[in-house]
Amino acid sequence: MIPARFRELLEGGAYVTQGFDRCLMVLTEPYFKQVYDNVNTMNLADPNARLLRRLILQMLIQLRWIRSDASLFHKIFASLRV
Repeated sequence: MIPARFRELLEGGAYVTQGFDRCLMVLTEPYFKQVYDNVNTMNLADPNARLLRRLILQMLIQLRWIRSDASLFHKIFASLRV
């Protein structure tokens, strides 16, 4: 179940990816766009930039909020094996 105070933030959709230390990161759509743009401007010859890009993008899942099912995110998180 998504706490009510976060529902408004996530109404436009969200992205879930593996974060640092194998936790899950939930990013709003505008914030994900900022992160994505920053990662794409990094030098691909830099091994750390490639590692960060893989970390953020390889496990990426885009979620859409469905008002009638407040437990949607919980169902998706429960099915992830990180």
